[in-house]
Amino acid sequence: MGKLYELMGEIDFSYEIQKNGKNRNMANNNSNIKKYKNAFIESFEITEDLLETLEYQSIINWDSVGHMVLIAALEDGFDIMMEMDDIIDFSSFKKGKELLIKYDIIV
Repeated sequence: MGKLYELMGEIDFSYEIQKNGKNRNMANNNSNIKKYKNAFIESFEITEDLLETLEYQSIINWDSVGHMVLIAALEDGFDIMMEMDDIIDFSSFKKGKELLIKYDIIV
């Protein structure tokens, strides 16, 4: 490792990591919160004040079809492809925040 360090020196790769690799979506936390909230608001046609307590089937629009509309909005908005287990486990506004961490999305 000594020879490699001599050749590369102290290079800061944090910009490249944020732009291209892991943690790409951690830097824009405020933007992520907006995207996350808007996915719910637009998918279910609700107001922001309902979000924190929102759970699957707690409103008429969050049925199985509405669930897939929400998942599609999140996948498009964050440029991710969620695993089937995570889609099934996505049972509330709060739970969704936890699940997105797996995809390097901090909300």
